[in-house]
Amino acid sequence: MFLAYSIYEMSVKLLKTSFYFTALSTLASAVNFAFYPVVSHLLSVGNFGDVQLGVSFIMLAASLLTSLSTLALFTTANKKTEEKSLNSIERLVISLSIIIALLTAIFAVPLAGILQLQDATLLYILAFIFILNIPASTWMGSLQGGGQFLASGWISVISALTKLIASFIFIIMGFGAHGALFGIALGSFIMLPLAKILDRSNSIQYKETFGLFRKSDASFFIKRLDLLGILLSLMFVAFIANIDIVAAKILLSPAEAGTYAQLSTVAKIPYFAGISVALVLFERYIRKNISYGLSLVVYACLVATVGSGVIIFSDLLLRVLFNFQEASTSLLIPLVIAFTGYSIFMLYAYQLIAKNGVKRLLILAISSICITILPVTGSHTATDIAYSYMYGVLMALFLSAVFSYTNSHEYIAYFICHLSRS
Repeated sequence: MFLAYSIYEMSVKLLKTSFYFTALSTLASAVNFAFYPVVSHLLSVGNFGDVQLGVSFIMLAASLLTSLSTLALFTTANKKTEEKSLNSIERLVISLSIIIALLTAIFAVPLAGILQLQDATLLYILAFIFILNIPASTWMGSLQGGGQFLASGWISVISALTKLIASFIFIIMGFGAHGALFGIALGSFIMLPLAKILDRSNSIQYKETFGLFRKSDASFFIKRLDLLGILLSLMFVAFIANIDIVAAKILLSPAEAGTYAQLSTVAKIPYFAGISVALVLFERYIRKNISYGLSLVVYACLVATVGSGVIIFSDLLLRVLFNFQEASTSLLIPLVIAFTGYSIFMLYAYQLIAKNGVKRLLILAISSICITILPVTGSHTATDIAYSYMYGVLMALFLSAVFSYTNSHEYIAYFICHLSRS
């Protein structure tokens, strides 16, 4: 009787934690999403395109950060990993981030020309944000991996509100696109003291986080190539989510790229709605206390429902959020389908990690990024980019389903090796 009551009490606690974290993460996602229409109404279309490219650049270069946060969750939740493994990962990424930031600052002017940025100084701010986001991403993943979902949820909400309010104030003060990026930087910075204060397990250490790569770290990664494989795979997976924005900024005119950025932002609503749920499911997968198949079906229904709602109310969303005079539903539909598929693709990737399918995940990530980026870079119009991106993501989703239930990844690996030798 006592055992049954204990199991019941544990189940109720688990459901409550999942519900509160999902609610807080959804609120944070909603505030993060509100950032875009607020900034869009305050800036010109061209300037908004610069800001959205900046955000995409952060997320793109910070595909490293997304993978780092997920890997931090994995190493903290998985008791089989070494206690200090997260510190080695942090030092590797902090060293890489400094190199990337320095290269961005050195080549800011030619890079701004390629990306059609109106001001090269925006890239200096982006380099600073990138370094700042390293510990923020790691610490959030560490909190989630330790089961401190409520703490990470509140930090996400406060960070999102800070970003939104600060950006609004800076833009009103006349800083333009720079003001929006200053707001993003402040929102990232505030996560650091909050994470340290709310960390009950004392797993966050300033000295370990901000150290540079050591010889002992190299030895660690030689022994734990699986963790390095997860890190690289998740970098590629996160990179896929932002390919279309970068392609639009390079291939289209500033005004067209700004309009495309607005449409792509609305199309990401299913992703914003699903990512917090996916992280909760990922933590449960690692602890082996949830069904893979059932959770995937429920999650797919969730993001598909949200995506359908975005398509049905597309005209209203575009008019209210971004003041569109004419609805662009025809262009929005393929983007919504793409990001709905990408959300499910992410959950498949998490499942492969939980199943110790690192080899499958790495091959899947490399294959997926190739089949997504190649058709997009061959596009010439916004419609071409949207549809080619949709086809690429859906093919990546198909591959993830195949890789999860078959051994076909071995044939793909053989093909890639044969191609590289040729």
